[in-house]
Amino acid sequence: MIFRPGDPQRATVACPIESARPGQSIVFRQAYEPDGGKRGQAQASATVSDTDAPTPPVTEGFRAPYAFAPLGQLVYNADATSILFDDKGGPGIWSTALAHGRSQPANQETGYYGTVAMGAVEASDNAILLRTRRLEKPVDAKDGRPPYPFQAAILSAHKSRDLEFVYGSVEWDVKMPDRIGTWPGLWLLPRHGWPPEIDVYEGFSHNPEWTLSSSLSTTIHGGSRSKRAFRRSAFRMQMGDFGLANTLTSEYHKFQVTVDPGWITMFVDGVETTRYANPFPGTQWHPLMQVAVKAPPDSPYTQGTGDMALRSIRIWRSQ
Repeated sequence: MIFRPGDPQRATVACPIESARPGQSIVFRQAYEPDGGKRGQAQASATVSDTDAPTPPVTEGFRAPYAFAPLGQLVYNADATSILFDDKGGPGIWSTALAHGRSQPANQETGYYGTVAMGAVEASDNAILLRTRRLEKPVDAKDGRPPYPFQAAILSAHKSRDLEFVYGSVEWDVKMPDRIGTWPGLWLLPRHGWPPEIDVYEGFSHNPEWTLSSSLSTTIHGGSRSKRAFRRSAFRMQMGDFGLANTLTSEYHKFQVTVDPGWITMFVDGVETTRYANPFPGTQWHPLMQVAVKAPPDSPYTQGTGDMALRSIRIWRSQ
């Protein structure tokens, strides 16, 4: 059941109940309340009727998903043959590190963001590969955490102001990793400080409920001075909810986001999946793509692929 901004706040859903008897009371439980609000267990009860008359469905007023239409002028259009990257980054050049370094200790990650020499980011014939693996020797990032046993990978545009925008759109054409312990992400960060943050996609393979080939999530984080004041998430989504194939790890898909003064809208393959009211008007954004690692230190980390394949990225800017 999908509620979009502007939709009615009440809808009906039908489900089969086996061996129900008239007069019997039935309790429905949902592990989490609808994403986007305060999350917790939701519960409702119903009494089985002895009549065959169904409850009239609530179907009026629901709109179709928006189709992706880029906002602004195309200012960057690069594929595997033209994406430039190095360890530092610069105008038109992606960095293999975050603005604050090569580790994320606050996230309890176990992967160190590797350099070009370590093979963390490589160009293949038709894609840029963000590669993760178990390191031969753990790396001490000197961040107060134990040495990191795994290599993570990232491409960040924080040194490239020509790839920034206030309002506009971004499109990543990617194939996701399928290794348990990977944490792939496509996101936007501001020029100065954290938060805010816009997560267009994250793959939480360390969550047992997560399926990397089909599960979707989006989140926005708000606050200031390195302190998060709020988070809004859409977490319990599947590709099939939007008529899309469950092939995130075996085929390329286009993840898109448009930021305008009123809304932040996420798309997959041109189909709207999530829309948030924009609480960050006027923020200057730059894109990132990464595969973090959140595997237990003793994990063999060998099943499937730990790499994200990036076929292209495009950026549009209206302001």
